[in-house]
Amino acid sequence: MKRVHLIGIGGAGMSAIARILLAQGVEVSGSDQRRSPTTDELVSSGAVVSIGHDADVVDGADLVIYSAAVPESNPEVVRARALGIEVIDRAEMLGRLSAGFPVRVAIAGTHGKTTTTAMTAVVLERGELDPTVTVGGDVVEWGSNTRVGGNRIFVTEACEAFRSFLRLNPSIAVVTNIDADHLDHYGSMDSIVDAFQQFFENVDCEGVIVACADDLNVRRVAERSDRRKVFYSAEDDTVDVFASGIIV
Repeated sequence: MKRVHLIGIGGAGMSAIARILLAQGVEVSGSDQRRSPTTDELVSSGAVVSIGHDADVVDGADLVIYSAAVPESNPEVVRARALGIEVIDRAEMLGRLSAGFPVRVAIAGTHGKTTTTAMTAVVLERGELDPTVTVGGDVVEWGSNTRVGGNRIFVTEACEAFRSFLRLNPSIAVVTNIDADHLDHYGSMDSIVDAFQQFFENVDCEGVIVACADDLNVRRVAERSDRRKVFYSAEDDTVDVFASGIIV
């Protein structure tokens, strides 16, 4: 794979993928509706970024990736398909990137996943474990939503919107909570719970589920899985990991 083109490259999720690909020596191009500090930073890192959407910019690409905000009618998507270029969405690419790492940590939950992902990544970094990380927001310590580290540990925020997190095959899955969200897509709370159940089933057979015991939905879904489980709590001191006297 010599050249990858990202449609919507200025977005949080897409820019993270672009940074990792650039670090891997892949030729990266992309497009976005508007110029931003993110697109400027990617250009300075070696990406070729076009502002606006022009069908011709995909010519010569080996792979085209598009964000969830990009419709099938986008001229770059249409052109890529007409040329027979492989076209995949961001979630699929994230799954492919993470698959190359022996340790794959995916952190999900209706609320708190960005903070939890950032905290996990910084702890691993300070422990000199050199993780490669994608987060849904900038991490203060890095001034970025991405950390390109070694090739052993991959940590990512796993978004449940559009069932995107089901493209991941983590060795460690963390879920902070499960609430009624993205109902425009899921339609019901039962469908949301079912998606999280599938997320747990996607964990490696020898992997681990890390689940918040204080959230009833999480606890119920985790208990139905046959994967090894670690429950944490700030309320129940009988679980595997109990936290008290927390100071923020």
